[in-house]
Amino acid sequence: MNNSVDFLALLERVRFVERYGNICKLHSDFSESMSGGDKDKFLEILRVFDPDVKYVAKEKIFFSQANVDGFLVKIGLVLKNGIVEVFVFFIQDDNWLFHGRFDSVAGKILTGFKEKFKLPRYSSYLELKDILAEIFEIFMDIKKELRSQF
Repeated sequence: MNNSVDFLALLERVRFVERYGNICKLHSDFSESMSGGDKDKFLEILRVFDPDVKYVAKEKIFFSQANVDGFLVKIGLVLKNGIVEVFVFFIQDDNWLFHGRFDSVAGKILTGFKEKFKLPRYSSYLELKDILAEIFEIFMDIKKELRSQF
């Protein structure tokens, strides 16, 4: 199997920067963001998108993952105080080929992204569900695009 994948090019093909930028822009109300968070409620919402989502208590992060043609593709979600931090990971044979927080990855494609956009914020669990729906759509498209490479 060819394991030389240009992950930034893959993300560009799924319009990652545009789509994540829109999420950040639409969900940026800092004055109304929720404080705290209920892990069980987060799990309930996340399981709508992935029934197998896992929570790692030590790191306070939720993971959704899939095996795609020899790659382990994961997203990690840190949800607290109304902020959504999302990470992406591409791993093959225990080798971390590419990873980063969504805003940092977007900044590798579009200079100045982190200065222009702030992390998405939610003011209610309904708004969180909307944000996560869009993030999981991006995740599904990343997996589809990776499959199309082989």
